[in-house]
Amino acid sequence: MPDPKDNMVLRTVYLPLGLDRELRQLAFSRDVSKADLIRDFIRQGLGGVQQAGEKTLADKVQERIDTREKVISSALLSTQSKKTSLSPSGKRRRSHAKQAARA
Repeated sequence: MPDPKDNMVLRTVYLPLGLDRELRQLAFSRDVSKADLIRDFIRQGLGGVQQAGEKTLADKVQERIDTREKVISSALLSTQSKKTSLSPSGKRRRSHAKQAARA
């Protein structure tokens, strides 16, 4: 039979002394390990976040990517529309000051 720890990752977390005492008492009263209790609380917390509609980090990152893609697309469209507004000779008309300076 495979060891259940094969699919686990070790995480080290510092807890305030009072919180650890509460955790130890609750684990003792339920006859479970503190580790099992912590895993259950994390599952419950993650489930609550998803049910409450809070955005995950992945959701926030995707929103930033989408926003940047929109900015880039609008900049490209703006650049393309400026190219189509060129004079018939294919060059932009120079300002009067630039024309006078060249003369």
